[in-house]
Amino acid sequence: MKERILEILKALGLNQKDLAIALDVSPGSISDWLNRDILPKAEVLSKFNSVFNINTNWLLNGSGSMFVTVIKECDCKQCEELKDKLKELESEVSAYDRIFLKLSTKQAQFRRTVKTGS
Repeated sequence: MKERILEILKALGLNQKDLAIALDVSPGSISDWLNRDILPKAEVLSKFNSVFNINTNWLLNGSGSMFVTVIKECDCKQCEELKDKLKELESEVSAYDRIFLKLSTKQAQFRRTVKTGS
């Protein structure tokens, strides 16, 4: 869970103190979760969801995506089109993430090459 909490901090641009304030817990609780393998109480897990829209299954065991995607069930044509567009956009974001990772790797390789003069 430590890794996933760190991912949340990074994704939301928060520090541990900000997270503690948002979840109404002590900074020591955040430290315990990150350093002592202590799990948050059920009410705090619920706050991760209600405050930040975090998928509690992802938080607990890494399954699914970090954020909950809420799509209200509707069969109208406009909603179906929006759902399809959302799926397309999610796919594009995933593709851009892969491209960004490749570019970052290439940039790091380039910097090492320049640094070593090879």
